[in-house]
Parts: sequence; C-alpha cells; structure tokens
Amino acid sequence: MEDLKKLPKWAQERIQVAEMRRDEAEAKVAELFRGEDTDIFMLDGLSAQYPLLRRATIRFWVNASQHIEVRRQADGSLFVSGTRRVRIRPQAANCFEVEVEP
Repeated sequence: MEDLKKLPKWAQERIQVAEMRRDEAEAKVAELFRGEDTDIFMLDGLSAQYPLLRRATIRFWVNASQHIEVRRQADGSLFVSGTRRVRIRPQAANCFEVEVEP
C-alpha cells in the first residue's frame, strides 16, 4: 500500500511482521480444521461463529485460580467440571446456571 510507504521504516517493518504472524496463525488454524467436521462453535456477538475442534474442552476462568471446564462426551452429553465443587442452579426448563463454590 502506498500509505505504508509514508510511514517510518521501523513502522513499516512492524506492520510487515504483524501481517506475517497473522498469516501464519490463519494457516495453522486452517490446518487444524482441515478435514475436521465440527458442530461446536464459539459465538461472538449475535452472528459471528468460529468453529472449535469436535474434541475441544472449553475452559471458563471464574477468577485467577478457579475455572469451569465443559466438553461434549461421545454420547452427545456435556461433561462439566470445576476446580472446586460445582453448583448447578436451574433457571428455567431449558437453562441453568453453573458456578464454582468459593
């Protein structure tokens, strides 16, 4: 881009390195998902979906020392575990809240 040529040389180099690292990361992600059929997605906002590996374990950090992990079992059920006792509170017929006891 011509706008980049107006920047100092050090700034141009930093941008080139950042773009190269981005391209490498995108290639690694593409390689991870090559041939992998998944129906597990991370949602970002209302419409953006990013695929996760079928065997992914998702870790939610509650604080610096406590987390909750969720993964799907072979039978389709969810396995939920925490660093301490996990408390499950029903919210409605089709949702519940999970927390790690303090």
